[in-house]
Amino acid sequence: MNKVIMYSLYYLFVFFSFETDYKAIYKIDYIPNLATNSIRTELAILIIDENQNSSYASKNTFKMDSVMKYVRENNINPHEVMNDKLPKTGFNHFVQKNYSERNMKVSNLIAIDNYIYIQKNDLNWQLHPDTLKIKNYVCNKATVSYEGRDYTAWYTTEIPIPDGPYKFWGLPGLIIKIYDTENHYTFTLESFEKYTGQQYPTPYQTIKSFEVTYDKFRALNKEFIENPLKILENRGTKVISFNGENPNIQLNKRKVNPIERY
Repeated sequence: MNKVIMYSLYYLFVFFSFETDYKAIYKIDYIPNLATNSIRTELAILIIDENQNSSYASKNTFKMDSVMKYVRENNINPHEVMNDKLPKTGFNHFVQKNYSERNMKVSNLIAIDNYIYIQKNDLNWQLHPDTLKIKNYVCNKATVSYEGRDYTAWYTTEIPIPDGPYKFWGLPGLIIKIYDTENHYTFTLESFEKYTGQQYPTPYQTIKSFEVTYDKFRALNKEFIENPLKILENRGTKVISFNGENPNIQLNKRKVNPIERY
């Protein structure tokens, strides 16, 4: 049975084709801080082009990229827009997927630097017979474990595109909804339509970038989550308190809840 599933996925990746571009918008409900358990909501955009590639990021990351492109093309000092004009987001990643090569090029900010790494699509999806109707689509169930979390996904073969939000892809249809078993991160499709834009976003063009392996990125990101001041100070950035309290004490009060738990 596993061989049949793997062959089907390979067939989708290599031979699936279409003659137009598509845009999927996902709503993300997530808990970034376990100290408060408050739920935040953002929108994310997945743009799928006819050449079997896709680009994914939060909506505000796409907006930030557009702002910085405007800054770059008009020779504006980035510091002039840093405080109040750049959109805010809890997701600093930009995921570009290549269906035929079955890998992702991921750009991810850590502090003030951008790290770029290539990651294979090695998700070990388990397909289940369960079905559910979501957003008027008949969906099938799949489960997977990824970076410290267990996920349930609902995908539809009515949209035979093997993609989804974030790094979740490789199923025999578009992911309509996916959530972890603790309900810390939930992605739900809000809309799916043809994409008529003329340009495709490019991540963090004005920020210093470093190409690293995924293992190296994980180590750096883990260190930043555990001790953000260290990396910032190593980069020459001085962190100050806004209420007189030691910045280390302020940061230690957080219970950061990243989507990937290494």
